[in-house]
This record gives sequence, structure tokens and C-alpha cells, in this order.
Amino acid sequence: AALTATPARAENGPVRLAPHKAIYPLTLKKVDTSSQIVAATGAIYYEMADGCRAWRTKYILVLRLTREGKNEVVSRTEFDSTESKSGTRYTFKSRTTTNGRLSETREGSATLPAPGRAGSATYVVPSAKSVPLPAGTLFPNGHTIAMIEKARAGEKLFWAQIFDGSDDGKVSGANALIVGPAAPTPGGSPLFAVPGWNIRLSYFDMKQGEQKPTYKMLAIIRDNGVTETVELDYDDFVLEGKARHIELLP
Repeated sequence: AALTATPARAENGPVRLAPHKAIYPLTLKKVDTSSQIVAATGAIYYEMADGCRAWRTKYILVLRLTREGKNEVVSRTEFDSTESKSGTRYTFKSRTTTNGRLSETREGSATLPAPGRAGSATYVVPSAKSVPLPAGTLFPNGHTIAMIEKARAGEKLFWAQIFDGSDDGKVSGANALIVGPAAPTPGGSPLFAVPGWNIRLSYFDMKQGEQKPTYKMLAIIRDNGVTETVELDYDDFVLEGKARHIELLP
């Protein structure tokens, strides 16, 4: 989509996330020799709107997987969240279908008394329950801002605890390895025409205390918070995607 404005970037100023929407077609990059995956494709639709006091984020992830000797499985996850810019309030709703049949739903909210303080999350779907959030817990957009701030400061490693409500009451440990800077991409979207960072993220199950990450990704994240490219590592296969049809929102 044509853009009429280039989001401003203050190199030494606060990180400002650019409201935008984009589609990321996903293609198979690599398959482990021990994997039974014979085909894998997908797509991500992402939208982040900037309100006066909060961000509203929506995404849809569709995966089509075929394993050896089995039929194709199509999963679709729709996720909708609102996160206060103060970093203290968060609401979420998710819905997952597998081959068109509803397989999982989650809905709830989280509150911290102040940034950095311990708080709690409350689920209303699939069942009512409350879970503690340890001190230092970040919500997703707050984590993105913190990563960019660390990268700007020249740090190479950033460990954080993240809650997004997508898992069953779990707080994920996220280890960000800031591999290095990514030069602006000329000739494309103005949203990519700002400096950025190559970041390798590994997520860990804090409850289980496991040493092996449950999920890994590699992304180019611009200083405006826009993800330009992404690799999703599902252990036995890797999908890659680049933002298409990207549009700056008001």
C-alpha cells in the first residue's frame, strides 16, 4: 500500500511504535533430517493500532502442515489484545481452530500495580482462574520497546519475563540475542527505511524450568517496532516470511 508519511525516528529519544498492519506469507526454509514434515506453509496477518493510552494488537496465524503418511492439518489462531502504554494493564482473547473445528479458546486480563511490580492475571475462558505474575513481567509491546532500548544502548543480551495470555497461565522467559544492526531497506516501505536490529529470540517455559527453548525466532525489528522479516523455528522445521502489503495506520 502507498504511504503518505514516514514515521519519525528520534535516535536518542523514546522508542515510538509505528501503528501498522502487514501480511507475512510463510514458506518452508529448512526441515530437520529426522522430521516427518513433507510440506509446510502459512501466513501471518498482523495489526497494531495506537490509541491515546493503549495499543490494540490483532494477529491471525494460519499454518498448513503435512506429515509423512498423513493428511494436511490446517490450524488457525486469532489473537486480540489491548495493552496500556503504562505497562500495567493488559486484556487478551484467542481462538484456535484445527481443520475448521474449534480446539482452544482463552480470554482474560492482567494487572500490575506499577511497572516492574508483581501482579496477577485472571482467566475467564476456558475456566475461571487467577495466576501470579512475578515482578518484572512485561507485556508484548513493552517487551519490544525494551529490546529496542537495549539494542540502542549497545547491549547484546536481554533476558525478560513476558506474559501475553496465549499459553495456559504461563509466563515465558525470553532471551534476546541482539546479533547486530540492520541497515535501512531502501526503495520499499518507509516503515523499513529506518535502522533496525537482527534479533534472535528464544522462549523458555518458566514453570518447567527447562533449559531447552520451547520456541525460537529470528527477526529484523526496526526502531519503530515494525518486524520486517521473521523466521519461526519449530525445532524440526523452520518457516520464513517477509512483510508484504504493509500499511501505516493513523
